[in-house]
Amino acid sequence: MSTNTIDNIAVFWSFLMILSLLLGFLDFIFVRNYKVARDSYKRRFLILGIVLIIQAPLTFKFGFHLFDTIESRSRLEIIKILNSSSCQAVLNDIKLDKDKSTEIIEELSKIKKAEPHHSHPTNVQHRITILCGQEKTLLILIQDSKIHNEYWVFWNKYNSTKSNELGRIISDKLKKDS
Repeated sequence: MSTNTIDNIAVFWSFLMILSLLLGFLDFIFVRNYKVARDSYKRRFLILGIVLIIQAPLTFKFGFHLFDTIESRSRLEIIKILNSSSCQAVLNDIKLDKDKSTEIIEELSKIKKAEPHHSHPTNVQHRITILCGQEKTLLILIQDSKIHNEYWVFWNKYNSTKSNELGRIISDKLKKDS
C-alpha cells in the first residue's frame, strides 16, 4: 500500500478517533445506568458499555500505528530523494552554492526519529526546497525550544507530515544561516 493511500486512511481515521473518544464517554452512561434499566435492556446496556470501552483504545492504537507508519515511510522517502545525485538545495528562497547545498543535503539525510525530551518547536523556521531534476520537495525545519541546533522536519507532501514531524536533525550549518 502506498504512503499516499495510508495518509488518506489516516485522515479519515483521525475523525474516527474523535468519534471514538465521544463514544467512549457514552460508555459511562450505559455502564452506570445498566442497573436501573428494565430487564430486557439491562444486558444490552452492559454489553454496549463494554464494547464502547474496548473500542476506544483499539481505535487510538490503530490510529497511532498509521501515523507511525506514515512517519517512517516518509522519512525513508525523503532520504531516498536526498541520496539521489544532482540535487540542489534552496534555503529560505536563496539558492546556495554547490558546496553549501551539499552540506545542507548531507545534514538533512541524517534525519531520524526523535527521542522525546519535553520540548516544542519555536517560531524560528527554515524553508528548504530540494530540487532534483524537475522534482521540487519542500521541507520546513523548525528550531527546537531546548536544543537550539536541533530542528523538527515537516514535509508538505502528505496531510499527516504537514502537521506531524518526520523526525529531527541536529545541525550547526542551519544556525549559521539564520
